[in-house]
Amino acid sequence: MVQLLVYPNFGHFSDADFKRAMEHHTKNISLIVMLPMLAELGISVWWMYVDLSIISFTNGVIVTVIWVSTFLLQVPAHNKLQVKKDSKVIHFLIRWNWLRTIGWTVKSLLLIGFYFSS
Repeated sequence: MVQLLVYPNFGHFSDADFKRAMEHHTKNISLIVMLPMLAELGISVWWMYVDLSIISFTNGVIVTVIWVSTFLLQVPAHNKLQVKKDSKVIHFLIRWNWLRTIGWTVKSLLLIGFYFSS
């Protein structure tokens, strides 16, 4: 949803409305994603601790890539957009968020495959 709807819509706000829209987005998206991301991290670490396998390790690597991407790429881009609308930063955000989108998709398929193979 964020990859295909939210981030692309950032470019459609007028310059006057953009700052308010970004404040609203940042405040509300944090409330929605922070707990699931913390749970995902905790479960991944716990899983590798109790059963280190290729599946749990691969899951852990993907979660690490997602977290690194979030805090080294997406958060700084959002911080820049809090200051002013910048189409280059919006395009950067869209382009590099594919890393997380693909990560979560692959991780989901991996976990579905693991569940049905057990």
